[in-house]
Amino acid sequence: MPQKAWIIIACTFGLAALFLVSHVSAKSSLADLTIDFGSPSAMLPFDRFAKMNFTITNTSSEAKTVNFTIRVLETNQEIVGWPQPQTLFFSPGETENVETFLDENWGKLDKNTLGDQSRTLIWTFMDNDTQERRTEEMKLPITVVDPKAMTGDLSVTGTVQTSAGAVAADANVVLSTGAGGYATQTITASSGAFSFNNLPIRSDWFLTAGGTSNNQPSPVANVAPNKCAPPPAPCNPPNLSSSLVTTKTTASQAEGIAYAFVDPKVKNYSLKLEPDKLVGDYSVTKTITGDIGFWKGVVDENEDKVLVIQGMENWKDESLKSKSQLQLYTLTGEQLWAYDMGWEGWGADLSRDGSYAAFTTSNSTHDLGVIDATTGQPIWTKSANAFTWPGLTAKSDVGGIDSKEIKISSTNAYVGIGHGGGDVVLADLRTGAIKWHTDLHGQVRGIAFDAADQYLYAGSGDGRAYKLNINDGSIVWQTSIGSWPFTGGFKLSNNDAYLGTASKVGEVTVIDTVTGQQLWQSDQSGNASWLDFSPDSSYIFAGGGGQGASTLYETKTGKKLWRLGIFSHQGRFAADGQSILVGDQAVQIYDLTGNIITSINTENKPGENIKQAGSGQFAYISKDGTRVIYSHRDIEAGGTSLIFATGTLAAPKDTAVEVPPSTYELAVDSKANQNSYLDLLIIGLATLAFVLGTAFMIVRMRFKHFNK
Repeated sequence: MPQKAWIIIACTFGLAALFLVSHVSAKSSLADLTIDFGSPSAMLPFDRFAKMNFTITNTSSEAKTVNFTIRVLETNQEIVGWPQPQTLFFSPGETENVETFLDENWGKLDKNTLGDQSRTLIWTFMDNDTQERRTEEMKLPITVVDPKAMTGDLSVTGTVQTSAGAVAADANVVLSTGAGGYATQTITASSGAFSFNNLPIRSDWFLTAGGTSNNQPSPVANVAPNKCAPPPAPCNPPNLSSSLVTTKTTASQAEGIAYAFVDPKVKNYSLKLEPDKLVGDYSVTKTITGDIGFWKGVVDENEDKVLVIQGMENWKDESLKSKSQLQLYTLTGEQLWAYDMGWEGWGADLSRDGSYAAFTTSNSTHDLGVIDATTGQPIWTKSANAFTWPGLTAKSDVGGIDSKEIKISSTNAYVGIGHGGGDVVLADLRTGAIKWHTDLHGQVRGIAFDAADQYLYAGSGDGRAYKLNINDGSIVWQTSIGSWPFTGGFKLSNNDAYLGTASKVGEVTVIDTVTGQQLWQSDQSGNASWLDFSPDSSYIFAGGGGQGASTLYETKTGKKLWRLGIFSHQGRFAADGQSILVGDQAVQIYDLTGNIITSINTENKPGENIKQAGSGQFAYISKDGTRVIYSHRDIEAGGTSLIFATGTLAAPKDTAVEVPPSTYELAVDSKANQNSYLDLLIIGLATLAFVLGTAFMIVRMRFKHFNK
């Protein structure tokens, strides 16, 4: 071959190699990631902790998979970030959200020393394919202030009126930044006026006005929350929490309560106390004691059975994990059966008709299965290694999936299984045979089926909710929700029109299920552990361990109607939509205006030990309001884990129970009514004119004929 030909061939191969090298380099380069940290900061004690939320954009034309780690320079701590797992999946041009927290545990923030401090966070990003690394630093400024010597440009003034419109003198008024944050209180003057001055300008102030009291209230103590797991794990409420709700005395309880969210642009507020719409009286009728708390629970549609699964987060005796059970009770507390799962439970479900139960565990083989709910005998069980396929990520120790969630479909045809590595799996309910699996890039911790079993909805650790076709697992839409849903934080409304999610990092999100459009999102500054729609889907209540937990929203608009100054990790709406069960260590029932109806007695009986540091994970109120069930998650050995109560809800004498209509709906309905009345009037007048005209013509014709 001529030398010239060899030269041409060599140059061709060289150019090709150069092209390939440059192509690979461009594909793996992390320089194409644009990181916007924003300007995060925190002010203590007004903030419960420092939260950071920033964005990363893939500006290249190539898809990227990027892992990340976070280290606090000053304390040399590795801390957790979201999404979970800490992996970002970028399409070309896609933007991802990243979040993390710092508090007295993570980052070891000093809440007791006044002044400025900071923490430096070192972010390391690694290309999953090439192992290329990129490191970025971000400094988070923190200011600790003395609330007794506050300075600021915000003043909040106003007046309080009774429910009858009279001046409410000596009424308690609390100003707060939320549970676990800061609160202070005052009493109204003889004119009903109150004021708070020299406040920092913030968007999270809210007011609570309680009934009148002749006793001078002592200043609200700002007690730091008890030590707990790093955020956003559930944390015990500070001692001040109850004062935000129970400021009313028994003698003046009929005066009711009022709430207002502070707008920094508004200086003066007029608060009118809302009277109680309901009264209640409950007592504990049966308690279940043991060594293990209950993690989840579910009741069938006919309210014949309640299924609960044992599991804890704070194990003091690791040997108890192997003794965890799936248990079925009647609503009166009679145990029907118990099934030994072999390890602590993570997911459980009871079919709508009460025929089947499903469970999944967190042991090394991650056993899961379906139980005949009539007999308590397994229909099938499987371990993690029964689920294997090419490309399966984040496998368990023995291979296969790491199951965190399980859900029975509405028609009892399927069971949905969530994998900690990102897959959602659809299996046949009666055989366990896999129909399909779809990778959602993050641990799947929320699953819901529509009423007709046409679609499966899943919440993933990649910070998205997905709608999947039941036939093949194809993705219909995906929408941002912040992080994976917490234990009770993934629900469809009764009409399947809305999907509500409460995330591990605090976002409460409502999505239109048809379009996938995010209607609104609200950050509760900490975990949002549960939510529930009202029966008519007009309202959604969200609770959790966040600073803004326990809030009632309008479903369509996301408008905040009122907020309780308490943490809550369990609850639901009553079937009549008039009341809301809210619980943590204890259980309380509120009406739709935020008045406390009743508090269910949780005092220990002789020989019982309820670990007050534990929180509840499940609560239920029956459709007729006569039965309440709630559980404790973390208990001491021999403590109370499950509680059954009976009682009544009723309207006070001579007081009509009315559901406060949504402002939006009221406007729409009023307009529609006006239009309908106008249409009827026009039709009526036209009909009358036609009849009179016809009669006139007939009479005229007959008159002419008569004249002829």
